Amino acid sequence: MARRVADEYNKTHPDRPARWHATIMPGFDEERSQAEKKAQAAPGWKDRDHGKYYRMTFDAALASSPDWIHITSFNELAEHTHIEPTKEFGWFYIDMTARFVDEFKRTED
Repeated sequence: MARRVADEYNKTHPDRPARWHATIMPGFDEERSQAEKKAQAAPGWKDRDHGKYYRMTFDAALASSPDWIHITSFNELAEHTHIEPTKEFGWFYIDMTARFVDEFKRTED
């Protein structure tokens, strides 16, 4: 749907084309964030499920024919959205991201 909105905008604004940026993420856990613990709203959480959630968000993003893919995020340790190497995950999420980049680049051909 969002890609359709960008395409419709582009039909009526050819001088200022919009780009569709699909977002992917490995999961998150706001319960770990001290700032969130102090907030009134209950913290959010989405299990990484050993990379399955990251893969699912990538597949959904790719299916939307994005111009770009935005990764949320690289080093947000407090929100547990990080993909950088850690003791907990090692290089697992960096390696997944590299595979996603290769897949995305192949769709541009």
